[in-house]
Amino acid sequence: MSGDLIVSIGVERGDFVLDASFTVAAGETVALLGPNGAGKSTVVAAIAGLIAIDQGSIELDGRRLDDGASAFVPAESRRIGVVFQDYLLFPHLAALDNVAFGLRSAGVAKRDAAERARQWLADVGLAGFDDRRPRDLSGGQAQRVALARALALEPALLLLDEPLGALDVATHAELRRLLRTHLESFDGPRVLITHDPADAFVLADRIVILEEGVVTQTGSPEEIRRRPQTRYAADLAGVNLLRGVADDGVVAVAVESEQQSAAVSEARPALAARSIAIADRSVRGDVLVSIHPRAVSLHPRRPDGSPRNAWEATVDDIEVLGDRVRVQLAAPLPITVEITPGAARDLGLASGSRVWAAVKATEIGVEPA
Repeated sequence: MSGDLIVSIGVERGDFVLDASFTVAAGETVALLGPNGAGKSTVVAAIAGLIAIDQGSIELDGRRLDDGASAFVPAESRRIGVVFQDYLLFPHLAALDNVAFGLRSAGVAKRDAAERARQWLADVGLAGFDDRRPRDLSGGQAQRVALARALALEPALLLLDEPLGALDVATHAELRRLLRTHLESFDGPRVLITHDPADAFVLADRIVILEEGVVTQTGSPEEIRRRPQTRYAADLAGVNLLRGVADDGVVAVAVESEQQSAAVSEARPALAARSIAIADRSVRGDVLVSIHPRAVSLHPRRPDGSPRNAWEATVDDIEVLGDRVRVQLAAPLPITVEITPGAARDLGLASGSRVWAAVKATEIGVEPA
């Protein structure tokens, strides 16, 4: 079994200074998130061995890869499987040969490399695609080849740099499911760089937030969502993500607590407790539901007009973030709401308060889970 990744990177590039430290345990997926210019690409390049660090150290499975001085292991000797957003497949090689390339470079015999490559293509759902060139593959298929190529090397670390960023919505959701399966079966540490909070919250065990070259917060997805420590983290964690099953315009939401609330919409008993009405009645099956905190309104009593989604809830926590107030609601739907300080004062909010929450069906995002 592969060991931990221990990173302490110091890099100076002109006016930009990167000083970032974090650890990824074997069998753990850590998502690295940050705004443009935060230093994510520099971290990827340093771990992969594409650039040398100025100070600090990078260790993988007890082996020092770079110490900013005497030790520097070249990229091809680091046992790191890398998957990039733009695939970086060899255009002149077929899918099988792209996957086998790393194996052949590592000294594996041609026939054995081909057999292992063929099996990996099958594992990522591309059996029979051996002879396809990259130009003949869709974006999702090309990314599957890139993932197979990375995994075929049996790396000590899996490094994924925006692996889903170039895909359309349907392919994105499909490949995210595949990626989750392979991440869960990979024994080594896994580092995921992404700009998509849904990918991070679904795929990662822990999130590391990088801003202006410095780690500003580390925690589980739930900790980041409930206790963001910077404005960027608050924006990142802004979308409430819920899992559920959709049928005929209603999503039955799965939440941690099995407790049901008696204070629910009398107008639509079907929406009692943990069900949400959505605009698209054609969606069926397992889904991810996204609700932006600012799309939810809070009221002292049931709002007029009987909106399709209205429920009474208990205020679990309140946090002031400058010109916003983040309100954490408890059962029946544990979600975060953002309102203005004036609205919070008018409602007289405090921990334990009872309020009515409402959100339009058209404001709710739904995608296959």
